[in-house]
Amino acid sequence: MTKDPNIITKLQSKFNESKQLNKTSISEFEEQKRYWHGDQLPYDILATLRARGQPKHWENIYQKMGNKIIGFKIATRKEIKVNGRQRADKNVAALVTDIFRTITDAPNYNTEKKLCDVDLLLGLGVFKVSIKETDEKDDLGKSIKEAYIEHVSGSRMFIDYYSVKLDASDAKDLHEVLFVDKSEIELYFPDKVNSLTYTTYGTRERTMVIESWYEVIEKGKRIWKRTLWGGTTELLTEESPYKHGRHHYAIRKLFIDDTPKKNDYYGFFRNIKPIQDSINFAVLRTQNMLSGNKLLMESDAVDDIDTFQEDYSRDDGVSMVKSGSIANNKIKEVKHGSEIAQLSNLKVDYIRSATEIGGLNDETLGAAVNRLSGSAIEQRQNVGLVGLQQYMDASDELDMQAFNLVLSLIQQYYTAEQVFKIVEKDQAERYFTVNEYERGEFGEVEYENGKPKMKNKITVGRYDVTMTTIPQTHGSRNERYKLNIELMKLIAQSVPDTVKPMLPLILRDSESPIADDVMAMLQAQNQQPNPEQEQAAAMSQKRMELMLEKMTAEIKLLNAKSIKAVSEGAEEAGRVSTTD
Repeated sequence: MTKDPNIITKLQSKFNESKQLNKTSISEFEEQKRYWHGDQLPYDILATLRARGQPKHWENIYQKMGNKIIGFKIATRKEIKVNGRQRADKNVAALVTDIFRTITDAPNYNTEKKLCDVDLLLGLGVFKVSIKETDEKDDLGKSIKEAYIEHVSGSRMFIDYYSVKLDASDAKDLHEVLFVDKSEIELYFPDKVNSLTYTTYGTRERTMVIESWYEVIEKGKRIWKRTLWGGTTELLTEESPYKHGRHHYAIRKLFIDDTPKKNDYYGFFRNIKPIQDSINFAVLRTQNMLSGNKLLMESDAVDDIDTFQEDYSRDDGVSMVKSGSIANNKIKEVKHGSEIAQLSNLKVDYIRSATEIGGLNDETLGAAVNRLSGSAIEQRQNVGLVGLQQYMDASDELDMQAFNLVLSLIQQYYTAEQVFKIVEKDQAERYFTVNEYERGEFGEVEYENGKPKMKNKITVGRYDVTMTTIPQTHGSRNERYKLNIELMKLIAQSVPDTVKPMLPLILRDSESPIADDVMAMLQAQNQQPNPEQEQAAAMSQKRMELMLEKMTAEIKLLNAKSIKAVSEGAEEAGRVSTTD
């Protein structure tokens, strides 16, 4: 591969261009994240509050709405499945589906998924799919590798500004900012340690390294390259090591501002931020009025205005006034009751407007106080979720991108014999092996044409990754249970044989804590021999044997009659010929 001596200069230019053009998007993303974590008051307001001695306060509807949305995402169950496009790929597709389950069952996956869902809600969700080489090896010395998915913060990802697709599939370059310990540089790039600049954080020395992926044209062919660099130092440059030929990021923008001369991405809360600021202003203004004093007084009512003001503002202060000032109404306290009521009403209106803009309602926010049936509540919750469908779809599509990358890397890097564990729905553990070597009588690996014989081999094929989203049922458990009972009664009258197979389904839908135990008992009972059924089966077998014996005897009788008729016919034919 030809090395470009000006690569760092070119990458610095690309990175700075992307950083500058995406400044609005990155700033808005970081601001939304600050608001999410409760950092909502500007510095001048904080300074004013400190001067007044007034406590900080904000009404964080970002967290209120965002947590509900993320909660609905978590409540849905995802079933990711791989389907082979050809008959020969069917078995491998089933193995890959099981490998996907081991990834989603990993303890860190849910954490990374939640972080990415929050970032996507704020404008940009990014997954990075990588292969980690473990210290384990199989019996032939091949390294066992693991695929894992990690979240990349949107504030550390700089994407080609001219990319107009939501999944950034048309981007020509992208850059991830990494902060790496000096010890890591010493381990992987020992000859470049002194070429980088480090910043000390406590006892740790760290440096900023940028992982840049960019498309180039070499020999008339478009290829992707990766360069790790920091400052003016090139650490590593290589052509994409992946067979799919691209980078290892799954990217999704929630919305894109397609107004003229703008291509900024943004999140769910862009139109809610002004309302959030208005709510905070109303709350702080109300608090200031409740804790403040406003007086109208004539100039001759007190001797020292400053002393009077200081004493009057104290909770237990005694303020001296001139004789007759109070009787002659020279001092009048102005009440803020009407203004406070107006601000409170404005706050309520602002919150209602924010939820309506966000596509939510009281049922989805869990704030409804009206008494409704379970089905009515479920219906209104579902109506409230319709406005969030674009976000729900974007999150699912991001998952699909990530697992398509996982599929590609599995086919490329999973070449060793590996054992995986899956926890089934009934909490039972199941183990399966991929690339399993076939062994002889004494456990030795068998070979064919110089290559080890394998079964359950991960081979390259054509597959489709599908995802099924199963929403949580929000209706009343008792109402669902009653409905299922009535349904079972109806079916028992028309198709009674289907009632027994329906019982596990109804038990599972009832969400009963003893459902698993009851299903296990039913399964055990089905496996036990039934004396009545055995007796009926024996009688049926006996009847079949008797019928078979009868049919055999009848066939023998018919054969005998046929032979006799044939012989008689032959004898009669002989007499006729003799007579002639």
